[in-house]
Amino acid sequence: MVLMIKKTLLALAALVAAFSFAQAQTGFVSDHADVQAISSHHIRYPKPVLPNTVIFDWCFLRHPLDRLQSLYSYFQRIDSADPLCRLARQEPARIFFKKLVESAPHLVSNVQVTFLANGGAFTRPADTPDVEIAADIFAKMAIPGLVEKSLQRGWRAAIKTDSSERSDTLDTLLWTYDDQSFLAHAQAGDGKAEDQPVLITVEEGNPNSAQIFFYVGGAMPADWGCLSDLARVVLLFDGRDGEALAKARAAWKDAKTAGHDVTYWKETPGGKFEKQN
Repeated sequence: MVLMIKKTLLALAALVAAFSFAQAQTGFVSDHADVQAISSHHIRYPKPVLPNTVIFDWCFLRHPLDRLQSLYSYFQRIDSADPLCRLARQEPARIFFKKLVESAPHLVSNVQVTFLANGGAFTRPADTPDVEIAADIFAKMAIPGLVEKSLQRGWRAAIKTDSSERSDTLDTLLWTYDDQSFLAHAQAGDGKAEDQPVLITVEEGNPNSAQIFFYVGGAMPADWGCLSDLARVVLLFDGRDGEALAKARAAWKDAKTAGHDVTYWKETPGGKFEKQN
């Protein structure tokens, strides 16, 4: 989803399919100077950049089977000569999907993974590398928001990563995730660590006197017992990854053993984190 701020409010239901998202939106805004905002479901990743425009990408995830039912209902409802529309109106869902698996497996595959990892290019079924790319994109959406919330509390933050490559990726993300703003930060070794409100590092220790640590990409505390002076320790992981989940469960036990109060929060399809029982 996307919301773009201009002058007056207008909802644009659809864009001409022959144009790319950026081309269509740029042309529409140029022709309608009174527009304040546009909402559209035609955004594709990577997020486009438009001049004089702020783009907020709202990524709503649904269960893949719910998404398939929505696909079936859509083809039943629209007035089109598309063979899939005729098939959906003539056949029950079970037969419709059976034939789709046989003739167009890329449409039955996880649509949301394809949108996130491949920009909506439905040329083949999504595979395991696609899932990993999609999960990484979705995880990156969460990090800036969590760091922002920490700074709003007056806390300094340290982001602990598993590699210099991931540190470089997060460094770029925090500078560019918002077209109108950024999160002031540095990587370890860039300037004085003690002056940084947000420090990205692969090293242990707390050189910027952070009140909250974020561990990402499989990074883990070397000793949970040394973190008692912090206000929060946040371990971010992909719950669909069996290895990452096993490490998180082990970390839960280690943190409890070290005397920490431990809670588990899960990101909802709307992008919020909800505490789990």
